[in-house]
Amino acid sequence: MGSCSSGIKRLKPKTILELSHQIGDIKVTDSEIQEWYESFRSYLAPGRSVLTVDDFHRVFSQIFRGDTRTYSQHVFRSFDVNRDGRVDFKEFLIGLYVSGCNDIRKKLSWAFRVYDVDGNGKISREEMTCVISAILRLFSQRYTQVIPALLVDNFFETADTNQDGFLDLEEFIEACQKTSVLADILQCDASASKIITTFSSEPDFVKCF
Repeated sequence: MGSCSSGIKRLKPKTILELSHQIGDIKVTDSEIQEWYESFRSYLAPGRSVLTVDDFHRVFSQIFRGDTRTYSQHVFRSFDVNRDGRVDFKEFLIGLYVSGCNDIRKKLSWAFRVYDVDGNGKISREEMTCVISAILRLFSQRYTQVIPALLVDNFFETADTNQDGFLDLEEFIEACQKTSVLADILQCDASASKIITTFSSEPDFVKCF
């Protein structure tokens, strides 16, 4: 997501120790914190010390060929824990770790935050459809709303155990542990493309994988 310059400021050992205490049970080494700090600094606009949604958009635009604006907003929101419109290094460190860690529950809790667009602690069909549509637009505009709608309908049928029309965190995690479709799609990986293709009348719309 960017290149690190040898001139980028390095964290002091005391600062790394303080960060290690602040991020609680997240297990990262000092060298990993330093490496991620260098990445964080490389994404900053000149003269700034925090990331904005525009910075996320700029980075994702370098990775994906499609429309990245909405997806950038969703990922930014999941990193911006205190919802102040900015992502500092601590938030960046936690978000980067949790979104890619091997702890399934932590990873799915992060995925839940992405799908929970309004932050009210539950996911609606509309929210999930909105996020999936944003992910599909990263790769191509050549898809119909039928694809995310089918995915959402199928997932809710399994996940919404109390049938209230919403998914809470536990319902979401339990369903994702049975079928990883939604988590895979959020990671934009190859397995997700294969799943989505089965719902598409235009199988080559994910040929970029």
